[in-house]
Amino acid sequence: EIGVKVPIKQLKGFERVHIAKGKTLPVTITVPKKELRIWNEKKGEFFTPLGNYVFMIGASSDDIRLQQVVKL
Repeated sequence: EIGVKVPIKQLKGFERVHIAKGKTLPVTITVPKKELRIWNEKKGEFFTPLGNYVFMIGASSDDIRLQQVVKL
């Protein structure tokens, strides 16, 4: 939507998982579609922008270790 400002990154799922060095562990974090909504100030309503979303996993926003693009 034109004129709507969207943050570059947003924290949408969080779980602290400690994994021993050299080990692996499956982890699932669910992000419901409604969590992708943003507020349109002009229309006074929430909407979910269509397009590509990059889901990133890491120790911090500066230490991304895995990412996946999902088209909505």
